[in-house]
Amino acid sequence: MSRYRENHETLDAQRLDACPVDYSDVLRRAMDSLFKTFENFSEGTFIVDKDARVVWINKRYAARFGFSDPQEAIGRDCEA
Repeated sequence: MSRYRENHETLDAQRLDACPVDYSDVLRRAMDSLFKTFENFSEGTFIVDKDARVVWINKRYAARFGFSDPQEAIGRDCEA
């Protein structure tokens, strides 16, 4: 076996060991990444449920509507 191939296989094994094997862990990491992206949008972002109630809002958008803490907006009707 060539030295290159040995190193390549070792790196592949190390990557597999570092990868999450649990789907729920992958989902959690994806959600964390998504919400970090949402938090950094300059315009502001909020997410509502099927009843048009705020379930998440980023800091910039919360401040735009007069909330000092985004948690204050959670559960409020966004159509009222």
